[in-house]
Amino acid sequence: NIQIFSDLHFESQGEFELPDTEAELVVLAGDINEGLAGVEWAIRQAGRLKKPIVYVFGNHEYHRHRFPGLMTQ
Repeated sequence: NIQIFSDLHFESQGEFELPDTEAELVVLAGDINEGLAGVEWAIRQAGRLKKPIVYVFGNHEYHRHRFPGLMTQ
């Protein structure tokens, strides 16, 4: 079972906690937040839910950042 989220745009709406479901894997499919803020949030959520999370960068993760600099921070 996979749970998929995308286009959450926390940079304009604020964060929330992912719901705990029967999914074995959570996929965050881009445009979660700018820079590494979404990744940091995802790490916290993975620890809280005790589930693996796959994070795919969208164009908003790179907003005001450059590739590959963002990936080497």
